[in-house]
Amino acid sequence: MNMGHTDSNPGNACEASTDPNLAYVQTDCVPKDSTGMVWAQKRTHSLSNGEILWDFSGNVWEWTSRDIADISAGPYVATDLAPVTSWREFVALNSGLSLLTKAELVPLNSQTAFWNDSWNSTYNIGPYKSETSGAATIMRGGAFG
Repeated sequence: MNMGHTDSNPGNACEASTDPNLAYVQTDCVPKDSTGMVWAQKRTHSLSNGEILWDFSGNVWEWTSRDIADISAGPYVATDLAPVTSWREFVALNSGLSLLTKAELVPLNSQTAFWNDSWNSTYNIGPYKSETSGAATIMRGGAFG
């Protein structure tokens, strides 16, 4: 899947174009067509229903519509069962408790054949971090590479 603007060149947010055909960005943040561009940096992803997602992988933090009443019930590190309060790779998480399961954060191979359960941030599957307790909202994206 193409990832969008995910590197640090430029190291800032690039405004999306109103034209999905201008879905590439170089170091100047000027939207361009595909001529001479790197496919992985394409900022649009077309869904089967015709909708278009911009910068699927983010590179700018975005709030999702998912919130959790008690984040302490989220995924735990499989080796020590401690809450994930520092950045951890998804491969290090177990299934968690019922309020936020690992399957809500990333696909699992047992449910989605294309998914490789060993994928991590090397494959642009970002790490996970939560607070120790209290309500929380999930953000996706990143901070420019």
